Amino acid sequence: MGAGLDFGYQAPQKPEPVRLKRAGPEGLTIKMEVGGISLDSFVSYVKGIFGRENEVISGDVIKKGDDIKIIARTNKKGPWEEEGKEKDPETILDKLAEQMAFAMASDYLNRIELARFYSNNGKYEEADMVYRKITEANPRNVEAYTEWGRVLSRLVRLRIAKPEEVDEKYEKACKIAWNCGDLGFEECFNSYKQAKTQKNDANVLVEWGIAESIMGQSEAAIEKYRQASEISPDNPKVYAQWGYELALLARTKKASGDNWGGDRDYTDALSKFQGFKGKPDAEFYNYWGTVLAMMGKYDQSVEQRRESLRIDPEYYLAYYDWGLDLYYWGRQYDSEKKFDEGTEKYLESLSKFKQSIYLNPKFADSYYRLGVSLVTLGRNEDAKGEFQKAIRLDPRHPYAYSDLGYVFERLGQYDKAIEKYKEAMRINPYYVPTYEGLVKSLEASSKGEGSTPELKKELAEAYYGWGWALDKSGRHDEA
Repeated sequence: MGAGLDFGYQAPQKPEPVRLKRAGPEGLTIKMEVGGISLDSFVSYVKGIFGRENEVISGDVIKKGDDIKIIARTNKKGPWEEEGKEKDPETILDKLAEQMAFAMASDYLNRIELARFYSNNGKYEEADMVYRKITEANPRNVEAYTEWGRVLSRLVRLRIAKPEEVDEKYEKACKIAWNCGDLGFEECFNSYKQAKTQKNDANVLVEWGIAESIMGQSEAAIEKYRQASEISPDNPKVYAQWGYELALLARTKKASGDNWGGDRDYTDALSKFQGFKGKPDAEFYNYWGTVLAMMGKYDQSVEQRRESLRIDPEYYLAYYDWGLDLYYWGRQYDSEKKFDEGTEKYLESLSKFKQSIYLNPKFADSYYRLGVSLVTLGRNEDAKGEFQKAIRLDPRHPYAYSDLGYVFERLGQYDKAIEKYKEAMRINPYYVPTYEGLVKSLEASSKGEGSTPELKKELAEAYYGWGWALDKSGRHDEA
């Protein structure tokens, strides 16, 4: 991903909204890179965000091709206040970045870019509306229907959309891509599969399978990959996704006590990689490594990461996943009370996450996972910086706020910990450790400051939320 706002479609990632940073005594510096925007327009947004009393005291425009890099400075001074209470400047900057990014996006992007921007930033309902307008204007837009289906699958998880809506969008995309006219899906699929002039286009089916997986429908996802394999038997993405989905199903079965079924599905998952007749790519080997890691075979999974990087030395996800392998390998050693070996793996993981960051400095998860490894090694101050970087890149990261709260808790900065935990609850209300950390921080804060009615109320609400999250995650006895 490029610097600043990046509107390229990379579904698993989220673009950096805006980079903001303290600029010393002169106030705040805001940097943004985007095509087709004037300095005057940018300055008006800055003034709108900071208030009329604040002036933009300097601005620079640097043109490079079709892109314009704009740097503006205001005389806004910290510390900022909100509702009469001093706030952490980093929190305020994140909120300003988010506000500005969406204001800019709605004015300066075309519809498909805007839909992707909303989707990548977790604004699925807004993306849904934009895709609806796109397909109304062009009912044969395969790309829009395919991406719309992915967005709706997210809304199904949030219980806003229905699975049938997802299927409808992918059926339309397939029928348009395969020129099936009014044929039903099964008839269309069989006709396309048998056509001598086919282009072996299984991309929509693969995306459909991914959407089914997002909705938790592993069996349906596996069926889509099976159908895709009949159309494109030499497509490595089909078999990589198929094998990965079988591994997800295996993990679910083993977690529920069905060890025999889980082992069978893991064997089937590996067979998709071992029996593939086409030409593997870097992504294929990386997925293979992930399946092996899910089975706890970390010594084998790291070999697949190496193979992936042999094909593409700049494939940052292979380094990222290699770092994950080493981290969980360390956890495995810790569970066996082999703490020295565990520490060695945690230390090794640091270099892999750093290499991932070097290759793609805009991928928030690399910073987040680097922070997790640092926390595990007891390097809390270092971890704090990595979590903050992850949040700047992805203000809706589902875990970074919670883990940043945990770091502040360990550092004894309970007010900051409470603030971060509350932000984490807003973004991901189902994450149990957030509530646990909030309770501990509130209890520690009440001991230091003395219990007040407000603190007691907050603590009661935190305990209630903790029980609610446990119940929603299926841990009913603990709730």
